[in-house]
Amino acid sequence: MPKLNNETIELICIAVTALAVLLQGIVLLFIYLALRKAISSLHEEVEDLRASIMPTIDDARDLIGNTRTLIDNTRRLFARMAPRPRLRSAIWPKWRMGCRNNR
Repeated sequence: MPKLNNETIELICIAVTALAVLLQGIVLLFIYLALRKAISSLHEEVEDLRASIMPTIDDARDLIGNTRTLIDNTRRLFARMAPRPRLRSAIWPKWRMGCRNNR
């Protein structure tokens, strides 16, 4: 068996460390490639989702616009009807008193 001196042991440690660093670099390269592929796939999914959601958002905007018009029309209708109940409520006690006097 050959004699292992300090220089040989140091050379072996350097070689093992170099192999570990090389292996780590290869693993990191594969992780990078997998993440890049996953990100591109996710980007395509987001574009598909955006394409399917945008018509719904446009419909919601139209619905909000139509609802706003309906609310304005209802408000105007109530504004026109508002004086009538006040008038009737002002006449009601007089009418009621007139009915009592007729008995």
